[in-house]
Amino acid sequence: MLLLNEDEKEERIFSYWSMAYYDLSNENLKEAERLLFIRNFIMTAEICEKPTHEARLFWHVTR
Repeated sequence: MLLLNEDEKEERIFSYWSMAYYDLSNENLKEAERLLFIRNFIMTAEICEKPTHEARLFWHVTR
């Protein structure tokens, strides 16, 4: 794959495409960053070595 162009747009250019357009206003960007932090936090916990029963229970409840 070769990236030919990278740019930000205010609106969809190809309205007939089925992929979603997500407006990253300041409020939406903060929520996206929060969700990304949570996802990364959980993924990091999942790759830790030999989690204890308590750690597994904590992450189960956290999810």
